[in-house]
Amino acid sequence: MQRISSRLFALSTPRGAGQKRRLLRAPLGVVVLAAGLALPYLVVLGLRAESHGGASRLAHYRIDILDVPGAYSTNASTVSTSGAVGVNIISDAARRRGWLWNRGVWQELPAQDSGASTVLVRLCDGGRAAGYVVDHAYNAAAVVWEGSRVRQLDGLPAGQSGTARDMNKSGVVVGYRSLGYSSPPSRAVLWQGGSVRDLPLLPGGRESGACAINGHGEIAGWADARDPGGKLQQHAVVWIDGKIHRLPEPPGTKYSVARAINEQGMVVGWVTNRQDLGKQWCAGNACVWERGRCTEIRISGTTGSKAFAVNNRGEVVGTAFIEEAGERLAFLWTRELGGVILGHWWHHLVRFELSTANDINDRGQIVGAAFADSPWPGVKEGTYGYLLTPAP
Repeated sequence: MQRISSRLFALSTPRGAGQKRRLLRAPLGVVVLAAGLALPYLVVLGLRAESHGGASRLAHYRIDILDVPGAYSTNASTVSTSGAVGVNIISDAARRRGWLWNRGVWQELPAQDSGASTVLVRLCDGGRAAGYVVDHAYNAAAVVWEGSRVRQLDGLPAGQSGTARDMNKSGVVVGYRSLGYSSPPSRAVLWQGGSVRDLPLLPGGRESGACAINGHGEIAGWADARDPGGKLQQHAVVWIDGKIHRLPEPPGTKYSVARAINEQGMVVGWVTNRQDLGKQWCAGNACVWERGRCTEIRISGTTGSKAFAVNNRGEVVGTAFIEEAGERLAFLWTRELGGVILGHWWHHLVRFELSTANDINDRGQIVGAAFADSPWPGVKEGTYGYLLTPAP
């Protein structure tokens, strides 16, 4: 096992309008104490390459910790090409709020109802973002944010909730509609030009969900279909030119999801052969679909994985699992290196585990969530958002 450590760390918290991030530079192994920082620590990021070799070619990263004061937990969910980050928090009042972070400047996303929860799922360049808001009655509405304005995506049947999952550069939004925020998705939908339409189902299927769309209008997601015994099973699909196509699966697959798609049509997600849905969070393997083939991502030392995002360089990120220990570990996969666990880092007695990698842009910047099990004063226990930027 080889290690690569970062030499840069930046802490970014929205303590005031236009606040700039603070950047600490220090030789490896030196502890930095900075008065006035909410989280005064030097981060050392270990990249663990298991049985793939070539770890010395991995870049050093600068690390930005994205933590909102008053948040119970923080999760960086999406990163734009320019490096702006979409962050979702859960407040002490158990309310979810979406924020934008761009080079040290924070902006809270507005909602039409000031008491509603906001969830950001996709951030595009130019200040546009897509997601959904949830009101006091737990009704969800798909929305698009443009600067400081929020616009609801209309057209769903009365009494149904809409959830946006992705938006491409042309402003086309995909997601799903359901009978309520907490109800299972019922139909994959597409919003375009002020109207909404359902996407086709698989033959004999009843439900579907759209997860991602690229600039060509190709959509990735899932849809159910009946197995030979008549039971409905969920399968990874793509919609191309208005037609649905089931993606190939390894033998014995019971459940699969296509989570993301890049501009070349490369699709990532996961497959599992387990029937028990309650165990699927830690079962199965991340999967890459390309040129009509399904390639599973197997990471040594883990019991399963899920891929959440792929950039236009074919780099994949997601989370891997060690079921017996109940651990989640962020990973990066490339054709050159295979699967690499992003690892953990320390400050004094505080261990930070990069548990999830949610998105990666074409510059190789990665965002996700890290968990801190903290006995150290001034460092709260819980989940923090992060941004990894390859150092020059």
